[in-house]
Amino acid sequence: MNKRGIGILLGLSVLAGALSLYTDYRFDQRLAHDRAALVAMEREFMAMETTVASIRAAQAGYTAAGQVPASWMSRADADLARLESKMTARRALAGAESASRWEQAGQALAALKNADGSARAWVERGDRAQAADTVFVDGAGAADRLVAQLNAIHALEADAGTARARTTGLMRLGANAAGLLIAIGIAAWLGRALVAAAPKRTPSTAEMIRDLPPPVKNAVTAPAQAPGPLPAAAPAPVQAQAPAQPAAPANSGALLQKPVAWSATAELCVDLARLLDGRDVPALLERAASLLDAKGIMIWSADADKSHLMPSLCQGYGENVLRRLRPLQADDDNITSLAFRTMQPQTMPGSTLGDSAAIAVPLITPAGCVGVLAAEVRQSRPHPDVVPLARIIAAQFSTLVGPQDAALPRAADA
Repeated sequence: MNKRGIGILLGLSVLAGALSLYTDYRFDQRLAHDRAALVAMEREFMAMETTVASIRAAQAGYTAAGQVPASWMSRADADLARLESKMTARRALAGAESASRWEQAGQALAALKNADGSARAWVERGDRAQAADTVFVDGAGAADRLVAQLNAIHALEADAGTARARTTGLMRLGANAAGLLIAIGIAAWLGRALVAAAPKRTPSTAEMIRDLPPPVKNAVTAPAQAPGPLPAAAPAPVQAQAPAQPAAPANSGALLQKPVAWSATAELCVDLARLLDGRDVPALLERAASLLDAKGIMIWSADADKSHLMPSLCQGYGENVLRRLRPLQADDDNITSLAFRTMQPQTMPGSTLGDSAAIAVPLITPAGCVGVLAAEVRQSRPHPDVVPLARIIAAQFSTLVGPQDAALPRAADA
């Protein structure tokens, strides 16, 4: 992922965090509103019940002997008006579940007002006994029904308010959980993007073998030297000394100082051609490593469908390396897989003069490529004849390797 994509992910992370905070703030406000509404509702119903009690006290006052009825009637009128106003305002906020209760409460208030009017009429006629009978029988019954309906409505609205507050709390919890999951997802995605975008150091050949070789980019893969013509077979081993190679420039470290021993190579090819016992393979592979001046050699065998390369035999690294190596995919970006796919030798020079170079030569048979011979040569720039020499040796080893070949490692362990 490029820098723009990473920037977009960071922006999304900030946006998700801001939205989560805003959503939590809004739900917090809603919860506070729901709780305040419950408290206000409790106070209003307590006030209405208190007003009903005040009306009852006023009615008892203007029917009692020795009292001035007019002052008590004025108080009752004010209380009735206040009660009716509160009931009307509260009914407008009520839900459908309490509509029938409010209807009955309205009827009880009307009955209370009618009883109050009858009691006042008896007072004006001078019959306070009849007025008292109206207040304490008809008025008391209407007031009791009104209080009962208000209590029922109070319970319904309290339950509804509590349910709303609980629903709001659950919605807040769900929104916070969703925001957290989104933030975790974006963080994980961003982490993978940062890891993928991090620069990777090109490993040396020794690290490639030691660390179960990591990918080597094609950009650093040097083209293999074109193979020269194979030397003609000699009727008998030639013991003549090979021509001396030109001396490399001082401190260059570029070319292999050891001359190519073609006669020893011919002897190795003869011994490979007449190989009968698999227990002799490790010794022959050791001779091949010596001829290539290699620190180690690894032979990879293709599996049956040629999608993976399996480590079959190694020389110079120890048996624990062979056990730890994982199969290579044939389409991986490393010189071993590239040599297998292209059926052409591949080389990778050392990054510095002190690093080893690596070569990979395909094992080719009439049935196609069956594996790869990979070697870690000691010099950072191998001698030009090393790759042709490795091709000659690989051509002989290719007759010993087949799909998913298990004979070589067993022979090596024997």
